[in-house]
Amino acid sequence: MTYPMLAGALAASVALCIPLAHGHEAGDIIFRVGAARLFSSEDSSSIDVDQGSLAGVDLHGNASISNDTQAGLTATYMMTDHFGIEAMATTPFRTGIAFHDTLLNAANMSIGSLKQVSPTVSLVYYPLAPGLDFQPYMGAGVSRTWFFGGKIDNRAAANRFDNLRASNAWGWAAQLGFDYMLTENLMLNAQARYIDTSTTLYLQNTALGVRMKSDVDIGSWIGMVGLGYKF
Repeated sequence: MTYPMLAGALAASVALCIPLAHGHEAGDIIFRVGAARLFSSEDSSSIDVDQGSLAGVDLHGNASISNDTQAGLTATYMMTDHFGIEAMATTPFRTGIAFHDTLLNAANMSIGSLKQVSPTVSLVYYPLAPGLDFQPYMGAGVSRTWFFGGKIDNRAAANRFDNLRASNAWGWAAQLGFDYMLTENLMLNAQARYIDTSTTLYLQNTALGVRMKSDVDIGSWIGMVGLGYKF
C-alpha cells in the first residue's frame, strides 16, 4: 500500500471513530414537548368589596392560587449558532382559588378554580459551541396570561357565591434549560421558566348584591421535562 493510500485509509478510520456532533446550528427549527408543572407563589392585597351596598369595605385576608400539571410545547428557530427565538405554550392549567382570614366567614374557603394559559415569546442564548451534544441555554422574554373558565366550588356555591374571574395581564419571563442530543435530531430537554405577572381576582355574590376583589402579584415557575426534535 502506498503512503497516500495508507494516509487516506488512516484518516478515514479516525473519522469513523470520532462520534458525530449533533448540536444546534443556525437555521435549525426545534420542537419540544413534555410534562409542564406550574408552581405559583402569590402576594395578594387584602380583599375589598368593590360593588354593592358594602362597596368600600375592607374585608382584610388574602387570596391563594394552587398548582397544576399540564402538557407543554416550545418551538425555537435558531437565528444564529447561538441565538434563537422561542415560543412556549401549554394546555390550560386549572388553578384553585381560595380566600383566607377575611372578616366574612362565608368567604374563608376554597372558592373555585380558573383555567390559565401563559404563552411566552423569548430570546434564547446557547453559550457553548454548536457542535456539542450538551447544549445549556438561557432566555428572557414577554408573556401574556389569560384567565378563563371560572368554576365555583360546591361549598362556595352553597353560600351564594356565583361568579369567579380574573383580569388578563402582561408579564416578563426568564428561563434556564438544556438539551442533550440522543441522536442527530432527537434530544432530551429540561427547562425551568419564571413568569412574573399581576391580576385582579373578582368574586361575585349576586344574592348579597356584592362583589369582592383582590389584587394579586403572581410569580410562577413552570418546569418542563420532555423530548425535542430538530429539523
